[in-house]
Amino acid sequence: MLTDRLQFSSHTLENGITIHQHAMDVPFLQISVIVPVGAASVLSSTTPERSYGLAHLLEHLCLVSSHSHPEPNAYSRLLTNAGGRWNAWTHDFYTEFFLTLPHTAVSTELLEGFLSHVFTPQFHSTAVAKEKLVIHEEAVTQNYYPGDNSVSHYKFTNWMQLASTNHAQVFGSTESFATIDTPELAALHSYYQSKATQIFLGGHLDDVLLQPLLENLTTTADTAPTSTFAPTWQNPEYRTETNAELTSPVLSWGGIFSATTLTECWGINFLLQLLTDPDYGTLNQWLRYEKSWSYGVYAFQTNQKDRFAWIIDIPLSTEKTAQQVHRQLHEQAAQVLQDSSLIKRVKQIELDRQCYELQTLTERMDTAIDTLTTFGSIPTETDYINWLTALDKTTLETLFTKFFTPDNTSTLLMIPSK
Repeated sequence: MLTDRLQFSSHTLENGITIHQHAMDVPFLQISVIVPVGAASVLSSTTPERSYGLAHLLEHLCLVSSHSHPEPNAYSRLLTNAGGRWNAWTHDFYTEFFLTLPHTAVSTELLEGFLSHVFTPQFHSTAVAKEKLVIHEEAVTQNYYPGDNSVSHYKFTNWMQLASTNHAQVFGSTESFATIDTPELAALHSYYQSKATQIFLGGHLDDVLLQPLLENLTTTADTAPTSTFAPTWQNPEYRTETNAELTSPVLSWGGIFSATTLTECWGINFLLQLLTDPDYGTLNQWLRYEKSWSYGVYAFQTNQKDRFAWIIDIPLSTEKTAQQVHRQLHEQAAQVLQDSSLIKRVKQIELDRQCYELQTLTERMDTAIDTLTTFGSIPTETDYINWLTALDKTTLETLFTKFFTPDNTSTLLMIPSK
């Protein structure tokens, strides 16, 4: 490997904010500000429902007007005319504000304007009312959160508690939006100034312009309280559920756990590949090529700082076949640990395929942000390659016992409504 593509240099400013930099030979600058306020953040732990939707609304309003550009959307127009782009996303535990600029357009005005929108926004009553309506429309289109249809919604809420937050926490409720106004917005926004705020800088860096702007940001030691759902099974007993959207049965096998380590996450992902890959996956070989019961199996995993979950979905043609698969599933899955040559071969495949990863600056920044907000650190590409090289059968057996055995997993069969 010529260059480690996840090598970030990090340092903490006197105001407590940590800067993570990744220089890359590209003709633009990219900035992500990560503030420790998300959908799970509340103003009061005793009445968390009063804060539902507040973080999402705050994120929207930060993109409207600020101390430096008080006229609504004036900064957006200025940025667009300079060839720049920006956006923001509210996650459960943090909000990300993103900016990218052609290096020829980088100026104090545009950088200061971006930081002003994040750290010194203005909350005009007209904008507050308008953005509440926008989020309401968004809530309607995302009615199945944390899933994207009725099938995944059922699995993520009635089978396992996949998400840390619910629909109302992300998009607000009629009751919470009726009471949210400027004082509540300002109170939650005060946590944007936390010393836990992280800033990522990538691409064509200009320390001369950026450094004084970042050093002038004021901070406090406070972070907002949170209200979350525990990562648990809602109903782990095997059962059959009907769903009107389905046209054929789907057998789901999965697990949900409190926070895992980074290397455990890597190991679980490796096991999921061993089980489901269309070319060499143990379950796929059994279901498709030996039994001709299924045309493919599909793995899904998600992790946040308070939970990790994985699901393997097996589409099948009949309920009878699904019951047969359920009876043999754990025995067949355990076969993955018996094939040492497969483990060795897949390790080499993954090492070879690493050359395709992290080609763009956005991939590198997103990977670093994801691991930092989930695990509290930014591993290098070398860290991952060294871990994968050292991975052995004993380690995989330990992970399989902890995360894939019947005592730690559950299965659910969903069939079409008759």
